[in-house]
Amino acid sequence: MYRPGVGIDVTFDELLVLIVRDAALRGLLIGQLSLVGEVLATYDGALDDPAFDRIARPPAILITDDDDVAISFETMAEGDRWGGFIHLADGRDASPTHKVAKVDRARACEQIRETLAVWRQARFH
Repeated sequence: MYRPGVGIDVTFDELLVLIVRDAALRGLLIGQLSLVGEVLATYDGALDDPAFDRIARPPAILITDDDDVAISFETMAEGDRWGGFIHLADGRDASPTHKVAKVDRARACEQIRETLAVWRQARFH
């Protein structure tokens, strides 16, 4: 395995962790986000499982369509482990916070990329 930022030609070192239950949406996200240079991991287990900690190494951004996982965003946002959380739902949140955003699942790839760009730009300024 490569050390973060070494050996892989990617735009950012952040890992996008997908907990996406809808298989078609998950496949679409994997394909389109990989093509633009994002590094992805998928996960389908409990958030308190030690395997999740091994897979979701910081810095990471959690993307999910699971409402139960999205409910945990606020408690998970404490600390530096997570760079952000994106909830795939119907409709888009007009006022995302600096760490939590809701994007429309029908335009998920486009809106995820927009959200990541805004967050990344904010970190550099």
